[in-house]
Amino acid sequence: MIISLYSTKGGVGKSTTILSIVNAIASANRGSESPESVCVIDADHKQGSLAGFFDERRKRGLPDHSIECRVIEPSDDTPELLYELGEKYDHVIIDLPGQHANYVVLSALQADLVLMPAAMTLVEVNPVRLAMKNMMQIIREHSLPTKVGFVVSRGARIYQFEGRTAKGILRSVQRARFPILKTPLSNQGTAMTDAWATGHYHFELIELDPKAKSSVNAHEDAVMFWDDCKTYNIVEMPAEDDEESEVTDATAGA
Repeated sequence: MIISLYSTKGGVGKSTTILSIVNAIASANRGSESPESVCVIDADHKQGSLAGFFDERRKRGLPDHSIECRVIEPSDDTPELLYELGEKYDHVIIDLPGQHANYVVLSALQADLVLMPAAMTLVEVNPVRLAMKNMMQIIREHSLPTKVGFVVSRGARIYQFEGRTAKGILRSVQRARFPILKTPLSNQGTAMTDAWATGHYHFELIELDPKAKSSVNAHEDAVMFWDDCKTYNIVEMPAEDDEESEVTDATAGA
C-alpha cells in the first residue's frame, strides 16, 4: 500500500499522521513472525521532523521494527520511485512538500491513498479543502483508483468537538462530500512531544510509563486510524437536506 501525505499548507499534521501510522505498524510488527516492511520517505525534509525521529531512534539503539526512513529531494522521478518501492515494501508512506508542482501532485496520485490532514480551524481547513477539491477532480477526470481521505488532526476523540465553530467546520467539510477518515488523531500533546524528543513510538512510551494517559490515547488513536486507512473507513456523509453549517465562511471558495 502506498500512502501520500499531501497539503499545500504547512504545519497541518502530516508528519504527526505518519508517526501515528508507523506506531501502529511497529506495534503489530513487534514479535511478529512475518512483520510488514515499511519505507517512510521524507520528501519534506526542510521540516526535518520524520528524518529527525528516525535518527533519534538509531542514536538510542532502538529496534527498527522493519521500518526504515529515506530522505529524498522530490523531482519528476519521484512518482516512478514510489512505484518501484511499492513493489519492494508492503507499505510506502511519503511526506510530500507543501507545493502544487506537477511532480508533487503526480507523486500523490501514484498512491493508493492520499491523506490530507487539518485541524478544525478555518486557517487550516480552507486551503486543505481547496487542495482536496482539485485532487478529487483530477482523480475523477482520469478515472484513477487513488482514494483520498481528510484527516482530522489535533481534534477531540470521536468528534466530540468543543465549540460551535469546530462543529460547523466539520459539517461544512461533510457537506462538501469530502471523505473523512473515521478516527481523528487527537494529537495528545505530551505523547507527541515525548515521541519526537526521544525517538520512541507511543507504545514504547507506555512501556516506560504505563500511567501515561496521553501516550495510551495516542496509541489507541493510531491503531484505530491505521485500521481506517486499510479499510478506507470514512465518516458517513449527512443527507442533503440536513441542517446547514453554522459556519458559512468555511465553504468560501469551494
